[in-house]
Amino acid sequence: MQQKSKKSKTQPNHNWRNKSIYQIYPRSFHAQKNKNGNGDLLGIIEKLDYLQELGIDVIYLSPIYPSPMKDNGYDVEDYLNINPMFGDQQTFNKLIESVHKRDMLIMMDFVPNHTSDQHEWFKESRSSIDHPKRNWYHWRSKPNNWINVFDNTTGSAWTYDEKTNEYYMHSFLKEQPDLNWDNPEVVKAMHNILLFWMNLGIDAFRIDAGNYIIKHPKYPDEPLNPDYVVGRDHPNEIYIHTVSKDQPRGFKKLADIGNFIGSQGKFSMQEVYIGAEERIMLYRLSEDGLSVPLDFDLILNTTWNAQVVKKIIFDYYALLKNEDIVPLPLGNHDQSRVATRLGSQKDARLAAMLQMTLDCIPVIFQGEELGMEDVEIPKEKQQDPFTDKLRDPARTPMQWDDSPNAGFTHADAQPWLPIGIHYKERNVKKELKDPQSMLSLYIKLLALRKKRLISERPSIVEVNNDNVLSYTRTTADDKQILILLNFSENSESIDPMSLSMNSAKLLLTTSLDEKNEERIDFKNFVLKPKEGYIYLL
Repeated sequence: MQQKSKKSKTQPNHNWRNKSIYQIYPRSFHAQKNKNGNGDLLGIIEKLDYLQELGIDVIYLSPIYPSPMKDNGYDVEDYLNINPMFGDQQTFNKLIESVHKRDMLIMMDFVPNHTSDQHEWFKESRSSIDHPKRNWYHWRSKPNNWINVFDNTTGSAWTYDEKTNEYYMHSFLKEQPDLNWDNPEVVKAMHNILLFWMNLGIDAFRIDAGNYIIKHPKYPDEPLNPDYVVGRDHPNEIYIHTVSKDQPRGFKKLADIGNFIGSQGKFSMQEVYIGAEERIMLYRLSEDGLSVPLDFDLILNTTWNAQVVKKIIFDYYALLKNEDIVPLPLGNHDQSRVATRLGSQKDARLAAMLQMTLDCIPVIFQGEELGMEDVEIPKEKQQDPFTDKLRDPARTPMQWDDSPNAGFTHADAQPWLPIGIHYKERNVKKELKDPQSMLSLYIKLLALRKKRLISERPSIVEVNNDNVLSYTRTTADDKQILILLNFSENSESIDPMSLSMNSAKLLLTTSLDEKNEERIDFKNFVLKPKEGYIYLL
């Protein structure tokens, strides 16, 4: 029987449009109880005051379900329970309550495309060709040429099962069989799971790997990619994936999941690495604006300069309706950390000011606010099955202080991944005391955003300098804020005639080394290298 949901009034878009989201990777956040080197739920509860002081509205948890941890929790064994590694249901209920007491919201990861091969559904499905759950997964007597994302050995997306003499399909690890979302029973079961967590108080979901959930029903072979180069490209790119993912029916199914969540007054954001046109399709299929695709354009951008970044952001805005909201991350658990990817702490500060002053939902990955960088992981300590990419360097433990293990876990415990070498300089305790630290910058940016900015698109200001990105935002009291971002290694000047007035009052710089409230004369103004400025006009 399908569960009945608690009644909830649909939340207007604008209530989410101004929120900020903080992604917690539970295994690496804080270990309050565990001495096994893994973070836990009690550790998250202990650090909620920090997140509130930072200015966060929503905490988003990567998977905490029971799992064999072949893919760090994205191989779900049981959608309705808590992984004992992190705690239990009672502790999770306490976390939900503690978050809500602080007027914050809580978001869970939802993994719809696949389960663990240890999930009871799959065990039943593989037990017999005639089992009622056989069609809950994808089974074939002969495999096609589809290949999975992770495995660099066989490459095939199909694994042979001796018991039933057929192959099952997996877009990722062989321990992660794909669910068949063309089966209405699967859809109903997954909706019931979402209802279970919403009824417990979960406010939102991040939908994992959504563009994989629907496959072509006839399972044809995929065409070869003529641009593929052996040794340069990942083996998964040898084919053009025209039928194993990114199906129009899949976008409709994905939107249906989001619309179901939205019908309960909750919010969802979709993890889909797809082009802008496909994302616009998801926007148009979304009801009430409560289910939106994540915008990964800044993460995937390999050219960090003013003109490219301007084009990425404002071309996308031009495709959207004014009411469309944009969840915008700079990094996540699957990508190199922003400070490493962009090449310097100054660039990371510039990116933070850009993200926080755009019309978006900023999604902050834990540690970005400290300037944490990728950590070199010795081969014997690597945990990630995706060895071709190796995501471990961005998943290392949060750096809380300069004590052994960076305050992440007990000094006598062995963290599941190594601590970053810069933890004595880049940690919460030290940066909270430093008025010019990266953490201080994040606190000020989040406060300015919450206090002053309204939900309205920014307007480009042409300052006749290709190295400077400039735009304005409107404040709550109908004033204008000017943002100037110098992407250059050199000092840069701007054309004062392009501005509506000759002077303005300084609110913030990325280095935090200027006096706030100081009035600047744009006729003689020079932007420092890799520096960002926010002025009240």
